Amino acid sequence: MTVTVGPANADIIGTDNVAIQKAVDRVAKAGGGIVVIKAATYTLRNSVRLASHLTLRGEGPEKTILKKAPGVRSKLRVDADYGEVVATVEDARGFAPGMGVTIVDKEQRSGWTPSIRTVVSIDGNTLRFDRFLHMDYSVANDGEVFNTFPLLAGYQVEDVRVEDLTADGSRDSSE
Repeated sequence: MTVTVGPANADIIGTDNVAIQKAVDRVAKAGGGIVVIKAATYTLRNSVRLASHLTLRGEGPEKTILKKAPGVRSKLRVDADYGEVVATVEDARGFAPGMGVTIVDKEQRSGWTPSIRTVVSIDGNTLRFDRFLHMDYSVANDGEVFNTFPLLAGYQVEDVRVEDLTADGSRDSSE
């Protein structure tokens, strides 16, 4: 099975991670195949989660570019604790539903201690996540939320190929 993604004349129309993910999910449901990402620059606000038996193919590294969205960062306004699914930040501007984020503080900053989540909704300055936090993050320890994530991710997948595209983590515009 082959599914195309692109700004026009494709099976799935779009130039973001949501469109690419829809194509990956369709191919995965069929048991595997090829996702062709047509020539364009695609803005990713979260990881594309790869599946087994998948080829993710662009139309050339200069033509198909997966680019991370510009960086967004805000300090916590209220402590965000283990088991909660929300974090209240000082300024939620720039965050958006579907965005991949990391929650940290100076005590919980590396290894297994950051919580990597997806924003599912925003109410004022409160971000709601797809699953609960697995550590405590405090205002006193400079707790913060920022959008960082791998552009492409796969967990327990096999037979995956990524070819003929550029993955640009946008270091210059990241926080």
